[in-house]
Amino acid sequence: MDNIRIVGRHIEVTAAIADYVRKRVGVADRYLHNITSMQVILEVQKYRHTVEVVAHTTSRRIIAIKETDKDLYEAIDKMASRFKDALIRHKDRLTVSRKQRIKLTGMEVPEPPDEALERTSVPVARLSLEDALEQFRTSRRIFLPFVDKRTGKICILYDNDGECLAELNLPRD
Repeated sequence: MDNIRIVGRHIEVTAAIADYVRKRVGVADRYLHNITSMQVILEVQKYRHTVEVVAHTTSRRIIAIKETDKDLYEAIDKMASRFKDALIRHKDRLTVSRKQRIKLTGMEVPEPPDEALERTSVPVARLSLEDALEQFRTSRRIFLPFVDKRTGKICILYDNDGECLAELNLPRD
């Protein structure tokens, strides 16, 4: 990372301190590639050494971490550890949000041949929701497809980690 600005408040930033900070904070490129600029503020007040890092990303997100300790190098290490964790969390959020943006409507699904449909078709019972729930609870199935008697829609009951049941209504052709 070339855009690391190191500022000292009530402390002279020596070459050794600057190199140590660049070494500890410069690994941010391993975790997140969209950091545009980074500022590290070193501050001394009596016996407390405070280290703060502020990183700006291309997505206009600001990641700021502040850490205080009696020893300057220890404060830098603590800040670098928390900064790495924050970068990993931010990267995880980015990847999750990208996965959620995928729209299934834009994907083309090839149509299976008619023979495959005949071989894989399963008779689906016409049940009320209450009967389907009772049948699903007594069976050891992972999911239960059925046609709702009231609405005439195809529904699927499925088990969500053994905790709750959900209903999914599909359009009927």
